[in-house]
Amino acid sequence: MAESAARKTLLAIDDDPGILELLSVLLRPVPITFLSTCDPYEGLRMASEHQPALILLDNHMPGLLGVEVLQRLRQLPATAHIPVIMMTADNRLDTL
Repeated sequence: MAESAARKTLLAIDDDPGILELLSVLLRPVPITFLSTCDPYEGLRMASEHQPALILLDNHMPGLLGVEVLQRLRQLPATAHIPVIMMTADNRLDTL
């Protein structure tokens, strides 16, 4: 995908569909392509395929934790360069 197109794409990976819907509504006025998935494995595939400019990544997801998704993203040459913002609703320091 062309660099200019990648700069206009944001990928959100979160197991909570409500969070993804909220992000979609909040980002609607912004001129970007918003992609989202509740499945961390699908998120890895989408990151490789779409080359987003930024990934918003939930930390606590069933099947694969966000930190594990981040490790896999960093190991793949196609996604190692993509900036990632980790998100969590967890407020306990011992679980972060």
